[in-house]
Amino acid sequence: MRLLSQTSPFMFWILFYALPAVATPGQTTPLTTNIQDATSPVKVDLTIETAIKLALERHPILQAQAAAVRAEEAKFHRASARDNPTVELSGENFAGSGEYRGMQGLEATLSLSQSFAIGNDRERRQQRAEAQKQITMISGEIIKHDLIAAVKDAFVNTLEAQALLGVEHEGLALSERLASVVARHAHAGGGSPVDISNAAIDLAKAQLRVASAEDALHNAKVKLAAFWGETSVSFDSAIGSLAIAEPLPDIDTQGIEQSLAASQGRAEHQAGLAAIADAEAQAQPDLTLSGGIRYFQEGRRVGAVLGASIPVPIFDHSSIEEARQRASESLARSQATKLQLMSDLILVRSRFQSATRELRVLDATLLPKASEGQRILEKSYSLGGSSYFELAASNRSLIELKSRRIAVICETQRQRYYYERLLGATDSSL
Repeated sequence: MRLLSQTSPFMFWILFYALPAVATPGQTTPLTTNIQDATSPVKVDLTIETAIKLALERHPILQAQAAAVRAEEAKFHRASARDNPTVELSGENFAGSGEYRGMQGLEATLSLSQSFAIGNDRERRQQRAEAQKQITMISGEIIKHDLIAAVKDAFVNTLEAQALLGVEHEGLALSERLASVVARHAHAGGGSPVDISNAAIDLAKAQLRVASAEDALHNAKVKLAAFWGETSVSFDSAIGSLAIAEPLPDIDTQGIEQSLAASQGRAEHQAGLAAIADAEAQAQPDLTLSGGIRYFQEGRRVGAVLGASIPVPIFDHSSIEEARQRASESLARSQATKLQLMSDLILVRSRFQSATRELRVLDATLLPKASEGQRILEKSYSLGGSSYFELAASNRSLIELKSRRIAVICETQRQRYYYERLLGATDSSL
């Protein structure tokens, strides 16, 4: 089972954005300008390093995340600003009756007021905005690592499809050779019309399997190229070694603590603590001072106006308790994330070891015996000692074992890449 789909919610958006192409339908985007022009009929080979580079340069999810970071930076600068002063113009005792008829008793006041934070509101807002910015930046790293992991998975899928196509071509060659042996055997008078018919059927099946493998390879290439916005594939083949992946490093506490998942948990807890401090600062009543002039229409007199106000905290409207509970929630979630990370790492190691054991059995026992048995049966059939069905089954069994070997090797690479993703590693060697 592939585990990349179990990484993080961001993976869904990466795959979602990878499907629509950036280029105009019917137009091919070149891989790199210094390698080839996309309009050229000559195609190039693709390495995993190039695939990752193209995805990091062109995938829109990274552009979206960069905009999110800039938005948090703007939010931080806004939190650093002081409260704006307020200008107020008011009028009274006019447009009434009697002595207040018309503008005779008008009193107009022009005042300027300014709030002064008592509880270090601005500093606390800055700390909270900075903590949120850190969360966004770590989320961006997670998205980037998810994108790299998805590209690696698609690249391995392409390598696997290429190798499986080669194996199916081997199977087709075996079917063609078997059909030739059956024809010669029948011409010599030792064959059966049924064998000739079965050989033709098996040959047609082998041709269909090759066609199916070609379709699978094309689809794998299309999914890979979609990560950098191509509407059609502009590379010929993926270049990489189909060898068993290097052994996984040991699981240690330090590696888990340094992982992106753990870093995000710590950042969210720090944001929770900053929210508590902000809520405590907001709970402190702010002092507002005002001053201005008042104009009296009667006598055309002018006087000064001064004022001061401060809320009376009779009722508790603060969010301190809510912030405390949110911080406790983030701490518990951080601990749960690390436990889940440990569990995932153990599971990946188990699957990696299971695949390597299967590969050893394939290489040491199954494939050698299947190859030997196929050669013996082919010789025996030509001498009239074995049946067609025995030889055909032996051929197919050999091809299936070769296909299985390729799948197991690719699975070890996927599990290693997933292990690196869990720990935040970005090694792109293949």
